[in-house]
Amino acid sequence: MPHQPMPPKTPANDSQHLRQSLCNSLDQILITSDLGTRPLRWPMLEKESRALNALARIMADEPLQLVDTLLQTALELCHADTAGLSVLETTADGEQVFRWTHLAGVLKDYVGGATPRNHSPCGVTLDRNAPQLFKYPGRYFHYFNDVSTPIVEGLVIPLVGENPSGTIWIVSHNDRTRFDMEDVRIMTSLAAFTGSALRMIHLLESERTARHNAEEEAANRKRTEITLRESEEFTRRILDSSSDCIKVLDLDFHLKYISPFGMKLMEVDDFSHCENADWRSFWQEADRPAVLAAVEQALAGGIGTFHAFCPTMKGTPKWWDVVVTAMKDGEGRVVKLLSSSRDVTERKRMELQQQQSIEKFETLADSMPQMIWTARPDGFLDYYNQRWFDYTGLTLKETQGWGWKQTQHPEDVQGTVDKWMISLATGEPFENEMRFLRASDQTWRWHFTRAVAVRGEHGKVVQWVGTCTDIHDRKNAEESLRQAQAELEERVERRTAQLRQEVTVRRQAEQDLRTLTGRLLTLRDAEQRRIARDLHDSAGQLLTATSMSLALVTNEASKIGPDAVEALAEATQLVQETIKEVRIVSHLLHPPLLDEAGLPSAIKEYVEGFSQRGDVKVDLFVRDDFGRLPIELETTVFRVIQECLTNIHRHSGSPTARVTLRRLPQEVQIEVADKGKGFAAEKPPGVGLRGMRERIGQFGGELEIHSDNSGTTISARLPLAKTSIQRRTA
Repeated sequence: MPHQPMPPKTPANDSQHLRQSLCNSLDQILITSDLGTRPLRWPMLEKESRALNALARIMADEPLQLVDTLLQTALELCHADTAGLSVLETTADGEQVFRWTHLAGVLKDYVGGATPRNHSPCGVTLDRNAPQLFKYPGRYFHYFNDVSTPIVEGLVIPLVGENPSGTIWIVSHNDRTRFDMEDVRIMTSLAAFTGSALRMIHLLESERTARHNAEEEAANRKRTEITLRESEEFTRRILDSSSDCIKVLDLDFHLKYISPFGMKLMEVDDFSHCENADWRSFWQEADRPAVLAAVEQALAGGIGTFHAFCPTMKGTPKWWDVVVTAMKDGEGRVVKLLSSSRDVTERKRMELQQQQSIEKFETLADSMPQMIWTARPDGFLDYYNQRWFDYTGLTLKETQGWGWKQTQHPEDVQGTVDKWMISLATGEPFENEMRFLRASDQTWRWHFTRAVAVRGEHGKVVQWVGTCTDIHDRKNAEESLRQAQAELEERVERRTAQLRQEVTVRRQAEQDLRTLTGRLLTLRDAEQRRIARDLHDSAGQLLTATSMSLALVTNEASKIGPDAVEALAEATQLVQETIKEVRIVSHLLHPPLLDEAGLPSAIKEYVEGFSQRGDVKVDLFVRDDFGRLPIELETTVFRVIQECLTNIHRHSGSPTARVTLRRLPQEVQIEVADKGKGFAAEKPPGVGLRGMRERIGQFGGELEIHSDNSGTTISARLPLAKTSIQRRTA
């Protein structure tokens, strides 16, 4: 509320509520744009005329009471609860504030208080130099919450002038009173009257003071003359600062004075060119009755007003709002007329543009095949194009507001209302499909309705524009398509079920084949183990015995001839080579260390023998603590490494190879790499690769092959089954 201490008050409950909903943004309380959307009420011209006449009489008879009477008039004409006049002044501390010089209504006890220039509704209004409307200003200007009665709405009008130094304002203290453009018009008129009246009061008061001082004391005449000149200069500065065209006329309507800004508005370069011109001749013939009526009203002690067209001295077209008042001397006699004209050309141009836009929109809407409509921000439908009336057979009166519901199918009404209310609350576009009754054949037809919000200042919704497009034929086509699609989906589902059954059968067959392959591999390993043992136990022992016999015979070599000795030596060598080959074949069929010492030892022995037998140097990387694996898994790992090294020896031409064996918590990893010539990836896999894939697949493992002209790398991963390690028995 006021910037300076005010009379103590006890805050009401409403004020406490305001404190609980304070905000930090001016835009949350500034609702000036709402003025254009609120319904206009009819002006009370007769009551307003009587009030202005009373103000004119007060100005002539008791000018010091003029402002208080004017504020009381504002309360009555605008149904406000409080009205006030704020004048900009600079305090002793150098701070600019708005002083509440006059108050009327509920807050009249706060007269003399002040609000800061840079944080107040009056400051916002002067910065924008236009009327401003505030909603619960105490939520942003927190000092307003110190009053006993909360301020609900406040309409603030700048005083007339190029650099206005004050405002006139009205407020309401209840939610029932909402200000509109009629209040703006009334308050703007009172603001113009206030500015002009205050200037005239200063002028007349100065003249009265000068006459009184001259009659009272001749010795003070010089001081009185100085005071008069200062007063006249002050009045002239006020007139010079006005943003209106201020003219002074004699009683014969001859022009005696034009304010500097008025000369600029009228494009007058030299006042002498129009001095003593007949003011009535400025106006068009059609407007002169209104001009003379305003003059007559001013001469009768009232305030005359009219709106008319008058070009400038250079022919520039302009529209004006004009106020005519009478100037009186100390005896109350009318001595001159004061005309204050406000340039409203831009407003008139905007009104004409708006009217043209409306006419253009209606022409465009009537030419479209869709039904077009508009609605207010609260959802009240206020316009339809001709297509709507032709289709529904109803009038605007029957369907405006919420009357459109009678044109919809009863089953669609509630859903439409629910979606419409959501869009009104959120500002999001409205979209819905609904059925409208066509009057020509009384049939229900589907329409797609869409509406978007038109936003004004600060993004606030000011209007809704919507269309209704006939989609009945499309809906029928969609229904036919849905039926065809449903039939197709049913056929696809039946065929899919058949395919699933076929896939299940095929997968079962593949599983059976894998099981059979696994069994065959297991049987082959078992057979190789048996053959290896037989070779070792039978053929190996026989060959050893033969070798021993040959050794005995060799000891008796002196008893036989040279040829027999040579043959015996050759036979001994052949037997040794045969024993070696049997041992190799036995190891290849099934290394005995695989059962006795485990996988790492068996692979080390095999790699050493492989390197000795061939021309490929093999590097083996395996940890000593590798441990034991299940029997079948150890056999599979050994066979994969064995097959990889065999392929390197046969096909790669690589001089070296690298074997890496890792055991992780969840799997065993094998990697065999060479630096040979590689092979094409698209080449069908050989028997060896297919065998490796089958072995690894038995354990759910994976085999990857990367090969190019720099070498081949084969990687395998076999998951560790959660079973205890089985030890092979002899």
